[in-house]
Order: sequence, then structure tokens, then C-alpha cells
Amino acid sequence: MGGIAVQDQIVEAIEAQIAIKQAELRRVQEDLAALQRTLAIFRGERVSERLPPLHEPIPSLSKPKDSLPDVGYMALKEVGKPLTGDQIVAFWKGRGHEVNKASLLGALYRCAKHEQRFWVRSGVFGLLEWQDERTQQEGEAKEASLGFSE
Repeated sequence: MGGIAVQDQIVEAIEAQIAIKQAELRRVQEDLAALQRTLAIFRGERVSERLPPLHEPIPSLSKPKDSLPDVGYMALKEVGKPLTGDQIVAFWKGRGHEVNKASLLGALYRCAKHEQRFWVRSGVFGLLEWQDERTQQEGEAKEASLGFSE
């Protein structure tokens, strides 16, 4: 039974890493597209209308006003799924930003304790807005099923 729990944790960790890498890939694809458009302009080639970004831009961590909860929020929002503290730190490290893990975890746990922006289960952090969306979707599904059975 313990082996299944370990396997589930491994699967979750791999899925989180995949989500992080997908977010990084989207950024690289956007950078590549911008470079290709720039090269075409310099070569005098006609460039079709500006392409929209592949995803909503996430604010950069370079601003000194970003609080630790903001740092956690931005990582979770971009990845789009719950992450452990280590995964949030790795997310920012992959972007060239050092985040103090102990300070980050303390800030996220405090927010979760007061039900501000985050929830935490077994060391995994998620956004409260995701729970709200899921609760709303479950309520709509229940209403639909009640209406369907009548």
C-alpha cells in the first residue's frame, strides 16, 4: 500500500515538472517567433500582422515590490496546477531568480492558514480561486443533473 502512495507522489512530481517545462517552452516559442519577425523586418520582408502571445504574460519577478505570496501566486498561476514549495523554488530558479525556500514556505503557510489566496495539503500549495472554480463547476454539474432527471 505504501508503494502506491510513493508512486502517486512521483507521478505528481513528474506532472508538475512537465507543467513547469511547458510554461518555459511557451516563453521560448514566443521569443523565437519575435526573433523570426525581427529578422524578417531587417531583411525587408513583408511581415504579416503581429501575432498574439501564446499565453497571458505573467509579471516578472524583477520588481522589488513582489511579496513572497506574490511570488508563489505567479508560479502557481503560470503552471496552472498545485505545486510543492520545492517546485515553486525550482520554477523561479529556472528563470534565474533565487527565492529563499524557508521564507517562501512560511509566507505561503501563513496565507493558507488565514485562507488568503492559497490552500495547502501535505506540503502541496494551490490557489483558493481554483477551489472556488471547482466548487462552482460541481454545483453547476449537480444542478444540471437534477434538471436532467426531471
